[in-house]
Amino acid sequence: MLLNIKIIILTNSELIIRKPLLFLHKSIPLIRITSIRQSDDPVEISQNFRTTGIYTGKKTTIQLTNGDKIKFSSMEIGGYKGLIREIIQALGKIKRNY
Repeated sequence: MLLNIKIIILTNSELIIRKPLLFLHKSIPLIRITSIRQSDDPVEISQNFRTTGIYTGKKTTIQLTNGDKIKFSSMEIGGYKGLIREIIQALGKIKRNY
């Protein structure tokens, strides 16, 4: 889980995703994003053949024009709700201008 920590930076024109512990960096122009979908992301534990849900977070899937999908969850990112709100607002501005 620690290796999967992501830093996401939103600029006026792109979404930058970094995985600092793996030295990965990806820049995505906002104009390439076609849709954003959110779903529940349950965290469960199993004990004595029983599964118990302990937390329900959110998972986001970003669809790109080339068919690629980028996924991240509220467990990986601090400030998840604010980030999603800002991405949706930025996409709205981009689409109004084109």
